[in-house]
Amino acid sequence: MHFAETFLHSAWVILALPLLTSALIAAFARSLQRKAWIFGTGMMLVALFWSIMTFIAVAGGGHGAAEAAHEGAKFLIEPAWHIQWDAWGQFGSYNMKMGLQVDGLTAVMLVVVTLVSACVQTYASAYFDGGEKRFTRFYAAINLFTTGMLGLVLADNLFLLLVCWEIMGLCSYLLIGHWYEQEWPRMGQIKAFLTTRVGDVGMMIGIFILFFLAKDLTWVGLAEKLPEVIAEHGALLGLGAFLLFTGAMGKSAQFPLHTWLPDAMAGPTPGSALIHAATMVAAGVYLVGRAFMVYGNAPGWVLVVVAFIGAFTSLFAASIATLRHDIKEVLAYSTISQLGYMIMALGLGGWAAGNFHMMTHAFFKALLFFAAGSVIHAHHHNQFLHKMGGLRKKIPITFAVWMAGYLALAGFPGFSGFFSKDELLLAAWTWHPEGVHMAGWLLKLPFIMGLTTAFLTAYYMTRATYLAFFGKPRDHHLYDHAHESPWQMWAPMAVLAVLSVFSGWGWAALPNEWFGGEWMLFFEHLFHMPGIEHVAEASAAHAVTAMATTAGLTGIGLGLLLYKVVSPNTRAKWISAGKPIYNLVRNKYYVDEIYNVLFIETTKVLSKGISWFDGNVVDAIVNGLGKVGTQLADATGWFDKTVVDRLVTIWADISRGIAAQFKRMATGLVQQYMLTLVIVVVASVVLFQVIR
Repeated sequence: MHFAETFLHSAWVILALPLLTSALIAAFARSLQRKAWIFGTGMMLVALFWSIMTFIAVAGGGHGAAEAAHEGAKFLIEPAWHIQWDAWGQFGSYNMKMGLQVDGLTAVMLVVVTLVSACVQTYASAYFDGGEKRFTRFYAAINLFTTGMLGLVLADNLFLLLVCWEIMGLCSYLLIGHWYEQEWPRMGQIKAFLTTRVGDVGMMIGIFILFFLAKDLTWVGLAEKLPEVIAEHGALLGLGAFLLFTGAMGKSAQFPLHTWLPDAMAGPTPGSALIHAATMVAAGVYLVGRAFMVYGNAPGWVLVVVAFIGAFTSLFAASIATLRHDIKEVLAYSTISQLGYMIMALGLGGWAAGNFHMMTHAFFKALLFFAAGSVIHAHHHNQFLHKMGGLRKKIPITFAVWMAGYLALAGFPGFSGFFSKDELLLAAWTWHPEGVHMAGWLLKLPFIMGLTTAFLTAYYMTRATYLAFFGKPRDHHLYDHAHESPWQMWAPMAVLAVLSVFSGWGWAALPNEWFGGEWMLFFEHLFHMPGIEHVAEASAAHAVTAMATTAGLTGIGLGLLLYKVVSPNTRAKWISAGKPIYNLVRNKYYVDEIYNVLFIETTKVLSKGISWFDGNVVDAIVNGLGKVGTQLADATGWFDKTVVDRLVTIWADISRGIAAQFKRMATGLVQQYMLTLVIVVVASVVLFQVIR
């Protein structure tokens, strides 16, 4: 354990390695070229090893236990390692503190981020063909992106978190628009950047409010000072907490700031896996979880709003995913839905459950994106499910790993998603918000929405799985040329497939009752936080597990029924019968169209109006003033030439005339000069006498 402690106390190296890698790849891009993946992956594997040793030190040393870092500070876990620079910056009387810390949640996220990033870099080496001209740029951006996420989870204060947050925003712009010659990536990167900026502006205002109230942005300082602030500034603290959450809404694609994420599919699939699994979208969930000292002390309505936004987003996105035809778009809306699950759990007080699902989701969603990329790669870049079919025979390795991710996402018993989803729903079932009076049906609404989401998730993933891998080929030309991916692509998928199956067993509450294995509650202890008690009766846990399992299996059964048993003609008749509802869901509830009218078209109309006003009013005023100025200038010029110049030149003429007269006196005769001198002297004496 002493060996692992060495890595823990130098955890800053985990952050430094990808930053250095990104800089070196960018600096020596011409020399590295295709070898950039070896250098990038190698350095990330070192960071992964460092993260694993740090995790072992934290978990094995008991640092993940729920201990308050300071007396009376709730919603704060004592860091296992903490380094801070007190004199980082001086602003008036305030001394800016900046530092890094590692606790149980950080240790887990370090492993997740570095593992997925290493898998992405290995996978991308074969995903891009030899003609990819921005190969090194992709690797530089991926490593900088990873740096941003690692800095975010290591930050001990909101200011450093915000800096890393914006680094990720920049890198997502670069990754989504990697193929910027095409219109879709260009539009996707702009949409992602602008949409998330909406949430980021609210987040920054929320940070300003928190600083105004607590005069501190460190997690320790906020946990100590906010319990006192709530008594005098409760309403303002609630506003600050909600505005902070708007940043999470943007980054984690919560309704109504969710529309950017499906368009982010325009980027390369390896980049999509990193954005949608372990980094950018998880950042919003991590923010809410890490800043829980703010939400735990804020008025109760804030967490209620968080819970309902998450629950609605999960159901809303899951319903849209049921009718997507693009395999990556199905996974994109699935990501939005699962992020809604996590946000819902945090809002319900299920802090550990939300963070646990964030970890398991990172594994199986990265796996599914990799598998989707492998399908697209094998199918000659076709992404449409209705052109696939029967691919399990052509790409058996991809099919096997896809099944692991599919069953985990669908919540099939024994897979990681089964355990983390159950904890989410259990938190919803036992929800009793503090300080907020609600009707009984409202208390159960998040659970109902979450359970319905579980059913829809199992259904749309079964639909996508059947359309891609089962049945008969729908495009024989594409099918005949399909081929398995190289080892650089399936090896990372195999690693993630193992984790998608087994990572959930670290919190297998129900099997723990049967076998009594304490290790089955490992993550429950690691993620436990002071100030949050989530105790449920065994009967409630069993009931939730039964309902969730039934919902998942029913969704799987419905998917098989509709696409294996029911004929396409029958499905077409059912669609015609429910055409209005079908069109509504198929068109994603027209949210993009509404935004287009409210913001884009309105902005265009407003811009045209401003342009008309500028051309017809402002320009008229400016041109009129210009004409007046021109006429005034002409008059001034005439006066200058006629009057002022004449006044100046007349004195010159007088001077020249006098000078001409005096010139005659310059004869060169000394006698004449002496006579003149005498005359001047005599005249001067006479004049002096007269004047006196």
